[in-house]
Amino acid sequence: VPPGAPDPADAEQVLAAPDLAEGVPRDGLRSGAESILIRLGFRQNLEGSHYEADASRLAALEQLRNASRQHFHARVSELRYESFATELGKAAAAGRRIRDAESGAYVETAEMAGAQRDALAEFVARFSTTVGLQPFITGLVRCLQEQQGKGADSVVAWTLDDAALVERGHEFAFEAVKLLLVHLRFLPKDLALEQRAVARTFVVDPQLSDRRIDRLVAVTPPFAKKLGKVALSGAFAVLPPEAGFSRTNVDGMLDAACPQDSLFYGVWSRCDLL
Repeated sequence: VPPGAPDPADAEQVLAAPDLAEGVPRDGLRSGAESILIRLGFRQNLEGSHYEADASRLAALEQLRNASRQHFHARVSELRYESFATELGKAAAAGRRIRDAESGAYVETAEMAGAQRDALAEFVARFSTTVGLQPFITGLVRCLQEQQGKGADSVVAWTLDDAALVERGHEFAFEAVKLLLVHLRFLPKDLALEQRAVARTFVVDPQLSDRRIDRLVAVTPPFAKKLGKVALSGAFAVLPPEAGFSRTNVDGMLDAACPQDSLFYGVWSRCDLL
């Protein structure tokens, strides 16, 4: 709270006035509220019943209020993007922890494979019915489809504006980067994630196999799989060889057995008694 800021209850009395141009009745005003009005340039009328200000003073206060609102919203927006960048950095750090520091490779476990499928299914169930969030989901599916079928030297990258996530709400934005960087194990192409940026590029996990892509796309909603059905977020590109990325598990030989692919899991998930 800035030094010298008015007491909230006093400020509320001033803000509750129905029309400042008509003056503010003194009757019932707290002393602090009267102090605020005096600081704003209001003066008692001749009868002493109201605090009043002339038109030029009210116009100046209106301009000041608009400027303050603009500054407030700009600062809130700045804080939202800074918070997003911080969460992005945390998610990327969590994704790096499973990888070998030198090679960038990792050994997938059945638990990781199952958690990946569950995370995508839960994300889709939670957000896919909101129309404004569907372009991200459609873009993600298209990104996976773009990667599928390509050779070892063709790794796809997805470039997204920060606004495509942040402007859809902090909860969605945080869950989206967690899905991308932790569960789907995308790699950030740019290392300075904690810094604010206009757009960022995410590289499809080089160990993501074509077979696994099939399984992941299968849990996404129909609208995301139909070309032109829903607008999509971001742009896709195949990275050149000099970017240093190559697919190391196209055929799925490094995939762990995913629990959701087992016959027992299929029966168990549909049985109310188990």
